[in-house]
Amino acid sequence: MTRTSGFCARASVSALLSVGLWLSASALVAAQDLSPVPIIKAVPSVPQQLDHQTKYEGETSSFIANEQASSLLQFDVSELSNGGCGQMPNVQTNLRPNLAESWSVDPDGKFIEFKLRQGVKSSFGNEMTAEDVKWSLDRGLKQSSVLRFLAFDMNSYRKDDPVEIVDPKTIRVHVDKTTIFDLVIFHWSQFQIYDSKEVLSHATAEDPLAAVWLAKNSADFGPWVITEQGFVPGNRITMLPNPNFWDTAHRGNGNSLIVLGVPESATRSQLLRSGEIDFAALLPFQEYAELKDSDTVDVVNCVSGARDTLLLNYKDERLANPLVRQAISYAIDRNALVQGVFKGFGKPAVSGIHADYGVEGLKPYIGYDLDKAKKLMAEAGYADGFAIKLTISPTRPGSHAEQEAVFLADMLRQIGIAAEIELVASGSTFSERFFKGDYDAMLYLELPAFADPFYSLNLMNHGSSFQNSFKYANKRYDELVTEGLHLKAEDTARRQAILVELSEIMAENPPQIYLVDTGIPLARSKKVAGWEIQLHNGGNITAYKLKKTE
Repeated sequence: MTRTSGFCARASVSALLSVGLWLSASALVAAQDLSPVPIIKAVPSVPQQLDHQTKYEGETSSFIANEQASSLLQFDVSELSNGGCGQMPNVQTNLRPNLAESWSVDPDGKFIEFKLRQGVKSSFGNEMTAEDVKWSLDRGLKQSSVLRFLAFDMNSYRKDDPVEIVDPKTIRVHVDKTTIFDLVIFHWSQFQIYDSKEVLSHATAEDPLAAVWLAKNSADFGPWVITEQGFVPGNRITMLPNPNFWDTAHRGNGNSLIVLGVPESATRSQLLRSGEIDFAALLPFQEYAELKDSDTVDVVNCVSGARDTLLLNYKDERLANPLVRQAISYAIDRNALVQGVFKGFGKPAVSGIHADYGVEGLKPYIGYDLDKAKKLMAEAGYADGFAIKLTISPTRPGSHAEQEAVFLADMLRQIGIAAEIELVASGSTFSERFFKGDYDAMLYLELPAFADPFYSLNLMNHGSSFQNSFKYANKRYDELVTEGLHLKAEDTARRQAILVELSEIMAENPPQIYLVDTGIPLARSKKVAGWEIQLHNGGNITAYKLKKTE
């Protein structure tokens, strides 16, 4: 296995802090009691380009996209435990306006109407209008399979021109049938609202949506500005304040947000411990455990619907065999994974639905039974086993991936399966491999954006899902998930019955091998206050609100 070379931490951070940092006085209105300072976070990898609608690079893009905060809505975590860390937001009730000032739903369920906030301007001085919103949403639906999945598969937006301009400050999004996710997807970062006037000034006949320019620059209505000069693809992004940002009342004292691509987790941990950075994403669990004793670092384990999973590709007839899939599941000692790899930051998966969703009546069908695993392999015709390649990346599920893969390979060896571990260092390459289905087996992280079991079940396993790259196919499963997505919130009995039946289907033929129901550990500097979790994964802080003391 090959490794990415180390990172010259101190020299590189010092160099970044001395170049290109400025802050207009207007951006510091809310933080006059503190000196302007850079906010710095280190992540495993930085995206190769910035146009998240045209090319979303998974976890690598999310480190950047969610900081841009140019969405109509956001999660309201003000009443949730520890800024959303200790309590997952409800997808229907814990929402707040962002670029939208308010919203309403048609009594007949035919459309959602958004009233836009007045006086919102981009860094280029252009005020946001309904034209910007429609152009941005239309662009996203054209460019992004993720957004098409959210709008047309998970939800039932009108496929023919769903976004209507009512007046310069009002839009309507038309739907064929309401779901519980109709509003929450306007929190998702790829539904980014652009300054269409500025973007289109960079369009060409060959590139009418200005994807080339947006790959290296930002033009939105969020708190930060990214220019080509501040972007080193795959290495570093320097975000500077939008001098026209509408929400200065909640702005912290960050005169920049610097995102460093630091592949080596030990380096990210050392930078945080030494005080040179403020946030380190996706550290090994051992390092989180050790950082708990630090005087300078806070470590918290946030709730989430996240799960480490083993994907088995149905294109391989050996791995498509339900008996083989059951055998692999029974061969895995999840308690050993929780203690040896996760250091207690998780619990063994016991069913196809994350335990933290609290669904009652589920049969705990997942367990460790080596003798049963061997019998199932023999029954499937593979008593002598076979060889596979296990593809992993430190970018997803995280820097613990290699250790977890070694544990898994040792366990699978006991039923005759020789798993060759293939390490992919680049987050972009790993994401491409995943979406193309270019793997035998892949260690992955199921990380739902919205905390609801139907979202999780639809996200990965539904036959039409863009993330079902392993090609699981079950007609009844799809029917049940689709029904669940359109249930009224008060129809709790039917919701419960569907989830129980779905769990039974997954017990018979596991779509994925669920490993560990994990929380999301976050390690952050004690010098920084005002943390808020907008999405439940390792890098999604809202840094523009942070206040940092020296």
